[in-house]
Amino acid sequence: MVTNVDKAGAVARTMKVVPIATAARLTGTNGSADPVAADARSIPARILALVDAVASQPPPVDHARVAALRRAIAEGTLRIDSDTIAQAILARLSAKNAT
Repeated sequence: MVTNVDKAGAVARTMKVVPIATAARLTGTNGSADPVAADARSIPARILALVDAVASQPPPVDHARVAALRRAIAEGTLRIDSDTIAQAILARLSAKNAT
């Protein structure tokens, strides 16, 4: 078995989905049609609280991908494309310097 590191990198990040009940609790809504009446906090304050709660979550981990990489390393079959890695590093640095 040969495992290759693709151009996207070892782990893809995804957005964490927050259950509706959690979002309602964090934003101070109670399911009513008027979210402002549900709580004295302003809508922007509730949105910031929700964003903060989501942002404080650790990034998702693709456990199957990690296991496959560990297995490939242990078996000595992991192939690393140094040109792809170098291009990704340069692209990231270029994008960072452009901002």
